[in-house]
Parts: sequence; C-alpha cells; structure tokens
Amino acid sequence: MSYSNELIATPDFTGLQNLEVLILRWCKNLVEIHPSIAVLKKLKVLNLYCCESIKSLPSEVEMDALEHLNLVRCSKLKKIPEFSNQMKSLSTLSLRGTAIEKLPSSFEHLVSLTAASINTGRTELFVDMKNLKSLWISGPLAKPRDDWGLLRLFGIRKSDEPCWGLVFSSLYHLRCLESLDLVESDLGDGDIPDDIGCLSSLKRLGLSRNNFVTLPASIKCLSRLESLWLVGCQRLEQLPDLPSNSKLHVYVTDCTSLKRLSDPSNLCDFAFYSVNCITLVEDENWIKTIYSRIVKYAIEGIPEWFNNQTLGHALDVELPLQSCSSWMGIAFCVVFAQPKEILRLLRKQNENWPNLAPREHDGFSIRCLPQTNRNQSTWTTGLFTWPLVSEHLWIFYLPRKECLQEQFLFETYYRLGMNKSKVGLNMVKKCGARLVYKQDLEELKRTLKTLKRTYEYCEEAASSQSRSFDVKEHTRKRQKEDK
Repeated sequence: MSYSNELIATPDFTGLQNLEVLILRWCKNLVEIHPSIAVLKKLKVLNLYCCESIKSLPSEVEMDALEHLNLVRCSKLKKIPEFSNQMKSLSTLSLRGTAIEKLPSSFEHLVSLTAASINTGRTELFVDMKNLKSLWISGPLAKPRDDWGLLRLFGIRKSDEPCWGLVFSSLYHLRCLESLDLVESDLGDGDIPDDIGCLSSLKRLGLSRNNFVTLPASIKCLSRLESLWLVGCQRLEQLPDLPSNSKLHVYVTDCTSLKRLSDPSNLCDFAFYSVNCITLVEDENWIKTIYSRIVKYAIEGIPEWFNNQTLGHALDVELPLQSCSSWMGIAFCVVFAQPKEILRLLRKQNENWPNLAPREHDGFSIRCLPQTNRNQSTWTTGLFTWPLVSEHLWIFYLPRKECLQEQFLFETYYRLGMNKSKVGLNMVKKCGARLVYKQDLEELKRTLKTLKRTYEYCEEAASSQSRSFDVKEHTRKRQKEDK
C-alpha cells in the first residue's frame, strides 16, 4: 500500500489478527490510523515512513510481536503511544524527522531494543538499554546549556569538585553500543565525556555539525572505531590522537577552523576526508612538513614531485618493464576547478533548478578510468558535500597489479538527489603522475619517523596538565580484557 496518495484513512484491522507486516511508506495524505491497529498482536513490522500528514497514533499499543517500528519523517506526529509491558520484541525504533519531544515512561519496557533514532527527548532512558548497539540523536539535547553534557545526554553526573573524577558506572551499561550519532546536538567543549573511550564496542561515532573546539583524548582508546564523522564542525580546531586502525575513516569536510591533525606519523593508518578545510591547508605545519620532505610545491597546484604533468583531464604514463621488481605503482594528483565555474555550467544545464542550493543527497565525485577501454575497472573517490569553496586536489595511489594500461582519463560529475541522476561536467584542470619505487616508500617511512619524534617531544612538553581520564591505564586494562 506504499505510495498510495489517495489513501486518507486506513481500514479497520479487527479482522486481520494474523497480519505480520504493514508497510505504508510515502502515503503523504494519510491522516487517520484506525485504533484497531493497536491490538495486532502478531504484527512484526510497522513502517509509516514519510506519512507526513499523520498527527496521532493510538494512545497505547499492545503489539506483543512488534520488532520494527519506523515513523521517520512523520513530521506532524508529536506523540508516540505508551508501550505495554509485553512488548519485549521491539528491536528497532526510528523516530527521526518527527515532532516528538518526549518519550513515554513505558519506554523502559523495550528491553530488546538494539537500534534507536530520535530527534530529542528523555535520552537518559537509554542508559539501561544493555542490548543497544546503535543510537542516533539529532537536535539540541536540552536547555538551558548550564547542564553538563552527559547529564543532558544520559542523566550521568560528574562528581563534586575538587575530586572532579567522572562517575561512569552507568556509561559502562552501553558497552555493547556500536554506533553513536549525536548530529546537530549543540554540543560544545566539555559536553562530550572524557571517558567516551570506555565504549569499547563502538565502531561508528557521528558528531557532525556541533560546536566544540577540541575532542577528548580518550577517543584514542576506541580501538574498534571504523568511522568518525565530524562534518560541518566549524569551530573544531584540532583532532586528538586517533586509534591505529586500518579500517578507520575520518570525515572532517567543512571543518573550516581545523588547524591541526593528530600525530602525523599515523596519517597513513586511516582514510581521511577533508573537503573545504581551508585553514588546514593554510596553517597546518604537520601537512607542510610532510610535503616538504617528499615534494616541492608548484605554483600551479600540483607538486613537482609528480614529474609527469599535463593540462586537461587525460594523461599518458609509460610503465616500466615487467622485469623491474622495484616498481610499486603509480601516484596520481588531479586539480579540479573552482565552484563558480561548476555552478555556472550546472545552471546552464538545469534550467528548472535556478538556485542550485545543495540538497541532502546531492554530491560531487571524481573518477579515474582507462582512456582506451572504458569497460575496464575504474577508481572513484567518495561523494563529496558541495559546493567546493576553492580548487581541490585529488591524490591517490594505484598499486602495480591494477596498472593495466598506460593511458588514463579523469572525469567529474554531480549526483542530484536520491534518484542518482548524474550531471557530467569535466572540471579537471590539470593532472600529474609519478611512478613509485621501493626507495620512495623507504624515504616516506624515514620522514614519518622523524615527524613522530618531533610530535612526541612537543606533546611531552605540553603534558604538564593532568587529565581526569588516564588513556595509558585504560589501554592496559583493555589489553588485559582482550586476552
């Protein structure tokens, strides 16, 4: 019954007691849900995604078998029902994009809940959810802001001064949490707990579009962390040391105040996405130091280290003989254009889209593909938030085993909305390449070791301030637990 624009009210469900799945996605004119839905005791899935005209649901539900409840983008819904004490099967609760401001006290009956997404509400109710693996919260957590961050988030308090330790016995109840998203939650400095490193199962941490300047050092203890989202944190000035995890992806796009990264010797340990980080490019001494040891800056944007350069988007690379054992692969560097040119051409191609305001699912991408045989595999960056505020470089490495041809072509395009339609606009101005040999990698290793010693010296000189969370002690405890 999804996408039924003529549906205004649901039928009476009294005669459908064996119904297990009810999906009414995108029924935008649906206003009335028949009260009999509340006693469908065998219903397992109720999906009302984007039913934006619904204003209310039954005051109490007794769906004993319900496992998944999706009310995302029911924008006029202000209240959810009370849950019966028999509703112990519900595992996912999705309330993003609703007008719900308060969770019912019967929320504590949902003992099997593993994933929840809400805008605001009584987030302290989540503390005792020992099976919770994914929590997504968006919007200011509470007002006024004089309350400490964790108090507003989970109802956990700091101990009194001067002890000023952290009382985190309740936080350990969330040790199964694998994904925590606090998007646009108005979090400032001190609102993220020093002991966040004790969330030992955490794989995803989403803190995008918040107001903090720094992050707790204990993030380094999140050894299982695979993605750290800091997109649009425009006051963030530096990153703490991050876990040494080859699976880790760090997203700092639009962090316009970011000046400093973590330990530069670890920059090769994870993937790093930093579109529109203008301050980082201008002021980041660590980045400049790395490049000063490996490459020389060229005036036109591509470093001289890339000794094969050309204007435009096509490039030929003469590969060594297969008998050359020291050849490792090819490093590429691509310059793509200023946003004014992109926006002007987009307007020309899209007459019905005059303002070109970026939407949630729009994005920019750039890819490398064989020039002679387009049926061969391509190499593509992730989709970027746009518009870009200046020219950008795409630097990537292609291993020897994937270098199957000597002619390469670089293309850019925009994805417009969720329908995945693409606007192809080749905005590549210049590209360069360099054959990478074993001696290049050895030189890089020596550079990173030098940088690490410099960094450790600077950190030791600045470590006179005591911390309430002992990262080294926590790491030792974690190693013992893992054994």
